[in-house]
Amino acid sequence: MQEHLISHTHIQPEVTSRSHIKMSELEDIKQLLIELRDNQQLSIEKQEEHIALTQQHLDRAKSQVEESIGLQREAIAKQRTITKIAVPGILACILAIVYLIVRYF
Repeated sequence: MQEHLISHTHIQPEVTSRSHIKMSELEDIKQLLIELRDNQQLSIEKQEEHIALTQQHLDRAKSQVEESIGLQREAIAKQRTITKIAVPGILACILAIVYLIVRYF
């Protein structure tokens, strides 16, 4: 534990007041702050691009879902129509077969 404190105190800056900071150090700090600001602005721009791209994907997904629902509704309507025609036809065929079996056997 004491080693940690020793190494930690060793890391502490030796400058304790503003009057001891050199102009070159101030320039370095200024440059770092400018880089931080620029990087944050770049990050914000990238985030805005990603948001726009995500919105495009969301819009495309919504239209695909709407199209899918429309096709499903259309398929169900066709199935109902076919069922209304096919079931009576199948029943008529079964009745005809039963009639023929009863009549000839």
